[in-house]
Amino acid sequence: MSLWNRHDDESWVPDAWPADSATVERRLRDELLTEIADSPDMRVSGIDDIRTTVDLDGTEITHLLIDATGVKLKMKPAPGATPRPQPDARPEPDVIARTPGMLRFARITADPVNIQGYDVRIDATLHNVAFDWARYATPVRADRPATAFAIADADDPGTPSGAFSVRMRADDLGPMIESVARPLLKESGVRLRRLDTTVTADAEQNVAVDAVAGVRWKIFFATVRAHAEAHVDSDAILTVKTVRLSSRNPLIALALRLMREELREAEGRRIDLNAEAAADGASRTLRVHDLRVRVAQHIEVTGRIG
Repeated sequence: MSLWNRHDDESWVPDAWPADSATVERRLRDELLTEIADSPDMRVSGIDDIRTTVDLDGTEITHLLIDATGVKLKMKPAPGATPRPQPDARPEPDVIARTPGMLRFARITADPVNIQGYDVRIDATLHNVAFDWARYATPVRADRPATAFAIADADDPGTPSGAFSVRMRADDLGPMIESVARPLLKESGVRLRRLDTTVTADAEQNVAVDAVAGVRWKIFFATVRAHAEAHVDSDAILTVKTVRLSSRNPLIALALRLMREELREAEGRRIDLNAEAAADGASRTLRVHDLRVRVAQHIEVTGRIG
């Protein structure tokens, strides 16, 4: 049985935690990929082909590999998609047992992964991440008993380190966005006829995106132009500098004018990507540093993790 085929065996519970490599691999794979598969507004196909490997030595994960090389991912709106619900406010179940653990080496690689028909190259490594093998009094999700077993942040994070890079052809960004946006807009009655996108970045890490979109809404056709500029700080803080939307179609221009105040409020906003990730459930131990964005023939994002 595939390790990912959890829907055929949702009553599975580990015999012990962490037990052996196969048990940990099954639990990690389930945890890492379930959120993707269960998204309320998107369906992602191809995730079954992502390969995972775990080597366990006692309470240490000596080697973890997540390999998406050659995997083809497709995204489309989920039937009857609804806005993502707010995070569950219920308190996390009480921890009844903790065992210190250590992730000695982990790598996430895709050389490349194909997303919506376009290649994206990903390489990320992590070293020496302290954590706890945690067991809760009750499962985090009542329909999945195995969620009573988890990996939790350690009180002492130790000295983790790592690095990552993500790279794709600059000319592929616009078509990729278009392939995702087209079905989403169609759900709201807007047909995206074309989308041309240009991304630039200077030495001070000011990233600008210019886009020209041809859209149809009911009987109306229009060209909408967008310009957005943001500064990317090395400590993963994004500052929105400019957001502009315009159209020569009078009706569309009027609708955009009504959005002007909201767009102006966005300008100057600072977004701490590390804080956002932690709020979404990512580890509070790991933070991105030395974030760099380079744009030439390729768009490349690199950074250190620590």
